[in-house]
Amino acid sequence: MKVNINSYLTKGRGHYLCQDYITTGYNPFPYIVLSDGCSDAPFSEIGAKILCSLTVRHLRRNESQLPFLDINKFIYRIMVEANIIIENLSLPRMSLAATLCFAYIINNQFYVYLSGDGWIIYKHKNIVRYKGIRFKDSVPYYPLYHLSNFDLTEIECSIVRDDKEGRYGQLNGNFCYFVSSPTHFNNDLDYLLISSDGIESFGLPIGEMVEKITSFKSTNGKFLKKKIGNRLIPDLKKEGYTNFDDISIGGFVREK
Repeated sequence: MKVNINSYLTKGRGHYLCQDYITTGYNPFPYIVLSDGCSDAPFSEIGAKILCSLTVRHLRRNESQLPFLDINKFIYRIMVEANIIIENLSLPRMSLAATLCFAYIINNQFYVYLSGDGWIIYKHKNIVRYKGIRFKDSVPYYPLYHLSNFDLTEIECSIVRDDKEGRYGQLNGNFCYFVSSPTHFNNDLDYLLISSDGIESFGLPIGEMVEKITSFKSTNGKFLKKKIGNRLIPDLKKEGYTNFDDISIGGFVREK
């Protein structure tokens, strides 16, 4: 299966620096990795870049174990290595307060992991669907907390599926949503997108934003940059809507 990969990153009006980061690649398999640094954490823009870079490195190291991962061990190892890096840089540990979302394709199958808040958007049999995770009081469970034995009972999350929001509940001992086995899609998807929660910061309902984002004229080339950066954001600005938060979004499109 041939795929086109594209990503888009932009700063929100509420930030001095963009604290999101995203990276993509085809080698040794197609992947997208993004991280959303905490607005209140110093140097989280650096932490987000470190987490993305280490995730790519560890995916390559663990290629023989894919498609499935022991996600708790996988992310714990990333965080231990990230902590060594920020100590060597004399940065505070809270610079690693960031979400982590990554997707990859193995044997023509799509896999997604999400630690913290964010969104998965996909098109299956001509129907666009989406799912995501929201945290009570907007405090996500960052992978960083795994290093400090953070009390999971203090954080509650809600799973949203196609505009239907579930009840807030505890994470049940998992620090990564879609844990143990990832969200898994067969090869009959037209496309799969992963995004930080910045797409919600325009103040529009998430269902409406998904509809606007996915009304692609074309999915060739830099389709996300053309759709979101060149058209959607300028059009929404004319209507009085701007993104307060940073946005990072990446996508796989199956080439026909």
